[in-house]
Amino acid sequence: MDKKSNKRKDSVYQKTEKLLRAYPALKEHVSDERAYMDMIFKGKSKSITSWSSTPSEFHEDQALHERFDSLQRSKTDIDRIEKAISKADVVPYMAVIEAAYFYVTDDGRRPTNEEIAQRLHMDPRTVSRHRKAGVERISVYIFGSDAIM
Repeated sequence: MDKKSNKRKDSVYQKTEKLLRAYPALKEHVSDERAYMDMIFKGKSKSITSWSSTPSEFHEDQALHERFDSLQRSKTDIDRIEKAISKADVVPYMAVIEAAYFYVTDDGRRPTNEEIAQRLHMDPRTVSRHRKAGVERISVYIFGSDAIM
């Protein structure tokens, strides 16, 4: 494997970790944005294709379009993550993945492998191996061939 392939694989691994860390926030974002969109479109068509002729309304419509596009991207990311973490070869690693990426301690930090090991009654090295194997498998489902090149 050449250096370029190694860099891409490392980058995909890091992107997968970023997505996993963001997953709880993305879910909250989608929920909040859906509520906002429901409020905005209450009694109106759900389409946001109309553009006004006045400059201020144009900017408001554009901002709404951008917000809607962001919501769609977030929903797509959530779907990709949820499909990946439900795969049979990922499920055995999910306790570690959830503890490492979806959980935040009371003081706002992510638990260490040692803390996860204590909580899950595992050896810290097992936590590290499960974490790495789980992220690698998830990255293939999310990024395809780029995760293995």
